[in-house]
Amino acid sequence: MRILIRIIAISIFLFLLGNSAFAAEIPVRAIITKLEGSVMIQAQGKAIAVPAILGTELKVGDRIITGTNGTLEIRFSDDSISRVSPNARVEVERLHIDTSDNSSITVLKSTMGKIWNKVQELTNKNSRFEVNTPAAVAGVRGTAFLVDVQNLMNSTIRVYEGTVGVVSSESPTDTSVQEILVNSNEQARVETGSAPAKGSEELDVMLVDEWEKDNLAEDLPIVYILVETEVKNIQLAKADEKIQQNQLELELLVKEIELLRQLQQENLDETKLAELKLLEEQLHQEIELIRGII
Repeated sequence: MRILIRIIAISIFLFLLGNSAFAAEIPVRAIITKLEGSVMIQAQGKAIAVPAILGTELKVGDRIITGTNGTLEIRFSDDSISRVSPNARVEVERLHIDTSDNSSITVLKSTMGKIWNKVQELTNKNSRFEVNTPAAVAGVRGTAFLVDVQNLMNSTIRVYEGTVGVVSSESPTDTSVQEILVNSNEQARVETGSAPAKGSEELDVMLVDEWEKDNLAEDLPIVYILVETEVKNIQLAKADEKIQQNQLELELLVKEIELLRQLQQENLDETKLAELKLLEEQLHQEIELIRGII
């Protein structure tokens, strides 16, 4: 009887041990591969942040703090990358592989600034790569996207490749809240406590700053060229509009001068007439010059 009890106890122990090993979590490596300017790392439970060092492996709970000229790049085990902009605050929330199904879970939390992400395709359906903000949760399966946290109330997600699912940060697991899919060349604006405003919308290239363009040039050079081209076209269109407005203003001035000249003719003031005639000729020359530019 004692032997039977021992066999049962050993069997239960081996079963529990086996399940524990089966459900173990292996940390995902996250290495600082590029570093510029002022960047500090505050480890979980530590009151003081220390200067970041190239090659350092980040751990769950680490908080990244960049200064006005500080940036860094993080490379993960699967060669996905995240780059943190100047004046940013990013925390590593989750970073592991679940051995029960070999799924990879990476979760970053951004509370200030911008974070650029170039994520390798996640082939396991249970794998996740997320960037959380005070306003939104942005989850991907393999894409290039940027998360911009303007303040604690507003976040913008711009997608350049693939698709990003966006939900309100206050209800990320609520199935009744509809996830907004943001596709390539689209963006979504989210306010804290609200669903993405108007869902997704066309990406506004005029909001893309030089740091974001640098990331595009490095990871998606063709998209970078397209963005720069669209920016130049918009700037040229605005310049043309301004020139046409100036032309209209000059033409109105010419009409005013003509009226003044008529009044001066009635008063037979030859000096004033000559001055107005010269001014009128100069304005006509400027109008012709503007027409040539247009």
